[in-house]
Amino acid sequence: MRDISLEVPKIPRYLRKIILGHSGQHRLAWWEGGLQLIFASLHPRSFYGSIPKYALLSHTWGEKEVTFQDIQNRDKDKSDRKVSGDVFRDKSGKQVSGDECDREVSGDKADREMSGDKCDREVSGNDSDEEVSGNDSDMAVYGDDSDMEDSDLDDEADGKNLFEAAWKKVEGACAHAWKYGWRWIWIDSCCIDKSSSAELSENINSMYRLYENAGVCYVYLSDASSKEDPRDPRSHFPKSKWFTRGWTLQELIAPSASVVFLDHMWEKIGTRYSLRDIISAITSIPVQLLEDGDLTKYSIAQKMSWAAFRRTTRPEDRAYSLMGLFDICMPPIYGEGAFMRLQQEIIKTSDDRSIFAWVAVCERDKDGKVVEHEPRGLLARSPDEFQGSGRVGISSMAFDGDTSFSFNNNGLRIRLPVVLIINDIAQASLNCQVDEDMCSIYLRRTTDQHYVRYRPDRLVPVRSFETPKYVLH
Repeated sequence: MRDISLEVPKIPRYLRKIILGHSGQHRLAWWEGGLQLIFASLHPRSFYGSIPKYALLSHTWGEKEVTFQDIQNRDKDKSDRKVSGDVFRDKSGKQVSGDECDREVSGDKADREMSGDKCDREVSGNDSDEEVSGNDSDMAVYGDDSDMEDSDLDDEADGKNLFEAAWKKVEGACAHAWKYGWRWIWIDSCCIDKSSSAELSENINSMYRLYENAGVCYVYLSDASSKEDPRDPRSHFPKSKWFTRGWTLQELIAPSASVVFLDHMWEKIGTRYSLRDIISAITSIPVQLLEDGDLTKYSIAQKMSWAAFRRTTRPEDRAYSLMGLFDICMPPIYGEGAFMRLQQEIIKTSDDRSIFAWVAVCERDKDGKVVEHEPRGLLARSPDEFQGSGRVGISSMAFDGDTSFSFNNNGLRIRLPVVLIINDIAQASLNCQVDEDMCSIYLRRTTDQHYVRYRPDRLVPVRSFETPKYVLH
C-alpha cells in the first residue's frame, strides 16, 4: 500500500492522509497547504505496515490525470500552487491566518461528530443513504469538468489547464473524504506506479478486493448534477460517462460498504442503495445484487452481459476489468487475446456452461441468410456477444456423467446432451434455464466427434434432452 499523509501547518484538525497504491510496500508523504487545498509539496517515503480503513474514489479519467510520478515530483514542479507563508483564504476569498483557521475549524461540530467509531458506523451496514452531515463552509472543494460535453476545457489546448483540473479532482476528493471523517483515501490515477510492470500487474489483480474492502466508495460524476432528478430521463445522471466504462463495473459492484454518488461540485446525488432502481435500469444489473452484493446467484453469461458495450482505453482491459467478478487472477499481457484467455481461466474454476450462451452479430446476404466466413468455436470474442444473455441462469447438472470441461491440444473437451438434426448439424443443450425453457446452441460436425458453432447468431430454447451420448471437441 502506498500512502500519503497530508498535513496543513498550524491547522492540526485538518490532518489529511491519502492512500497511494496497493502493494506490500507503503509510502508516506507530507503535504503542506491551506484551506483551499492547494498542493505545495509532497515528500514520499516507503514503509511497511497494516492498511488502515480508507475511502476510495471511483471516477472516469480525463485527458490528463495526476500520476504517482506527479506526486513524487511535486517538489520539482514549479507550478502556481505554492502557498505563500502562513496566509490562507477561506471560501469567500478572505485572507485568514493559520491561527484563525485553527480556531474556525476547532469550532466545527461536524469534525467532532466524525471522530472515532462515528465514521465507521456511517459507512457500514446496508449501504446507508445518509452521510453524517458536516458544515462545508470552511472547506473549499472543486468540481472537475474534464469529462463534460460542454466543458470549457474542450476549447483549451493548453495542457497546463488540463493538469490544473486533474489536481482539482484530487483535492476535491481529499476534501470530501476529510469532511466525512476519513483520514485515508485511495485514488487509482495517482496511487499506482504504472512505470513498474510488476506493481501494475499486482494492482490489476487485486483491484476488486481493494474496492471490496474500502470503508466507503465515492463515485465522482463530473458530468452530472445533484440539482437534477436522477430518475428523470432528461437528467445527466443516466447519461453519465461513468456508466459506459469497463473498470467502473467492478467499482459499482465490489464495495461491501456504502457507494455514494457525487456530482461535479462534489454534492451528493444519492447512494447505490437509494438509486438502485435507476442504476439497474441503466446497467441491467439486477436490483437484488445492488442490495445484497451476492454474485454467486448469477451465471457467467449474466455477469458478462453487464459488461456488454462498456469500453476501456486499451482493448485488453475489457477482460482484465472483469477478473474480480469471476475471482480470476492472471498476468496482464497487452497485444494478445485477453478475453479469450479470461474465458479459459474461468473454465478452469467453473462448470457453468452459460459461458457458451452468447450470440454473435453475423453478416447476412441479400436474402437475409447468415454468411459464415470462418468457423466459430464455443467461446465468445468479446463481452458484447453476451448482451442478450442477461436472463440465462447458471447451468444445472440435469444429466448423469461427467459435467466438467477442459482444454487440450485438440481444443475444448466437453460432454453435452446432443440431438442430431440433419446431416452434420446438431443441437446441444447447455442446461441453462431461460425463463421456462432451457438454452441450447447449434453445432456443426467437422470431423469425427469434433464440432464448431453453427448459426452463432442465435440461442435456441428447448424443453429437455436425453442423457448425452457424445463427447464434443
